[in-house]
Amino acid sequence: MSRFNLAIIGGGLVGASLALALQAGAKARGWKIVLIEPFAPGDTYQPSYDARSSALSYGARQIYQRLGVWQDISRRAEPI
Repeated sequence: MSRFNLAIIGGGLVGASLALALQAGAKARGWKIVLIEPFAPGDTYQPSYDARSSALSYGARQIYQRLGVWQDISRRAEPI
């Protein structure tokens, strides 16, 4: 059985962002983090995918820039 110091349930926007944000600090402390998601990465069926959208504030953009993922996010983003 694998043991983890922290389990994050759900790999959506919040769960994935939290895992990414905690990654460096956890690694420095020797912690193991697991992100639990019921669907495999790249699985084309995601029941949570629908016509809704998410708005990200300027502050969220700054956080994603510090995490090094804003460039990837911005490819699909549009100003509101």
